Amino acid sequence: MKLYIIFAIVIILGLNIPAFAESPEITVPDVNILPESTFQLPINVTDLTGQEVYSYYFKLKFDPNVIEVDSLISYEIDETFINNGSVTVNDNFEDQVIVLWYGTQPLIGSGTLVYLNFCVTGNGGDSTDVYFEQFLFNNGAPSSSYATPLAIIEVIDNPYDLNGDNCVDIFDLQIACGSYGEYEISFIEKIIQNFGTTE
Repeated sequence: MKLYIIFAIVIILGLNIPAFAESPEITVPDVNILPESTFQLPINVTDLTGQEVYSYYFKLKFDPNVIEVDSLISYEIDETFINNGSVTVNDNFEDQVIVLWYGTQPLIGSGTLVYLNFCVTGNGGDSTDVYFEQFLFNNGAPSSSYATPLAIIEVIDNPYDLNGDNCVDIFDLQIACGSYGEYEISFIEKIIQNFGTTE
């Protein structure tokens, strides 16, 4: 009887029973890149609204024989998402980079936590997994989810084989056309001209 009374009071007063929020997911895209190139690796996160995230900390591991952190500019921040606080990046290790952010206001929405800049040290055919050795929001709450490995970085020889499958085809054209201005029209024409070529 008491249970029915409590349930009725909740309905009458319009009280909301809190639901457990899903753990934010961290994602990183795979990259196919030419030897001696540089590239950005975005560390993306799903919606953090209401999660009260005031800081994050992570150790990102990789094979230094394939990639290394750019010693000139190691990172960039999307200030539309990370619009307060301070970022510290420790790139003094050859096989990992450590990133810490802490702010005065919680993060809201989804976006990119940080863009890490890398240089390619490997040759065509080399690849490396990229994975977290550790990742924390605040002091461990909320928890986070991510794949292991986060991403695979592959060094390719053929500049028109953008997906690294050893053949230039329609899938490479789709990547180039969907990259919003990253590739010039002349490069896209070269992909079409090289359809069917292999490494």
